[in-house]
Amino acid sequence: MSAGGGDSTYDVQLHCYDFKHGKRGRAIIFNHMEYDPKTKIQKRLASICDANMLVETFKKLGFAEDDIHIYHGIHVQPGSESLIAKANGSEKDTSVAYEECQKAFQAVLKQKKILPENIRFYKGSKLTQLTSTESLKIIEEAAKDEKYNEDADCIVFAVLSHGGEVSDASDDPVRQGFIHCYEGPLHIELFMKPLRDDTCLSLKGKPKLFFIQACRGTGLDDGVLVQEDAHSGKVSAGPPRTITSTPVEMRNIPAFNNFLTAYSTPPGFFSFKGPNGSYFIISLCSKLNEHYSSGMDLIRILTRASNHMAKEFTSKTYSPTSGRGDPALHEKKQVPVIVSKLTKLVVFTAN
Repeated sequence: MSAGGGDSTYDVQLHCYDFKHGKRGRAIIFNHMEYDPKTKIQKRLASICDANMLVETFKKLGFAEDDIHIYHGIHVQPGSESLIAKANGSEKDTSVAYEECQKAFQAVLKQKKILPENIRFYKGSKLTQLTSTESLKIIEEAAKDEKYNEDADCIVFAVLSHGGEVSDASDDPVRQGFIHCYEGPLHIELFMKPLRDDTCLSLKGKPKLFFIQACRGTGLDDGVLVQEDAHSGKVSAGPPRTITSTPVEMRNIPAFNNFLTAYSTPPGFFSFKGPNGSYFIISLCSKLNEHYSSGMDLIRILTRASNHMAKEFTSKTYSPTSGRGDPALHEKKQVPVIVSKLTKLVVFTAN
């Protein structure tokens, strides 16, 4: 099948990014699981499921395992520094060290009471507090690695955390999105700044892809009932239901070329997860795994992920029989948002 799901050979050559470099590129995952106790931000230990899914999907897309870096953000308790250093491979650099890193990594996460079946150790796994300063440093170092980037097709970031929106100033109603790092918020715009075409010349003209699983507010979508024909897909209106949200005015991220940002939820809205991962990452990985080898471009795959997520997932946060959970968040809907500043199609052809 031709790239883009039916484009001609001429269109493919003209309108697709060059994915015939020596490397697919780097894939960097920020998995924020714990935060500074002073912030009183809720833990996200189950998000290691999302990180695992992303690693396996990135490998299918052609990213070498050595080029996939996973930073698991945890709270480093006093006295555990030595074990974490061993888990991060900073004590030895031999073939035996890999096994020691694996055991130390699993030991730390078991202390965090993460289920053993969820604990996966990859070569690029690191345990760290993942502060805002450290996060920016990781991005900046990746942007500055000119020799590597020149031979790469693209660069990908996945951010798994809590998030929200804040005003630029007290008298400014415009709001900007942020994600929570260990000690506090970090504007999403700052993630992208080091990768601009005018500052990161080694990635100039190449796609910079961001997948962000985080809340963007407290708004809730009750959904709306529709009737859909099983054969034609034609939709007709059903009984209306109320949609509630916190009204916000949004400023778009800077108009940098060749960026794509897929958010798990619209501006101002809540983002949901289940016991096996977040609805967004499950849908994203499912559709990437299903369609990447067909030559379908990324925007079309993301549209299918949005369709899957909108239809198949409804939040389950409350048990009527036991009375446990949060009824206010129960049976809500969610749909991701794709912000594309790509200038060509992204097709994960074999390199």
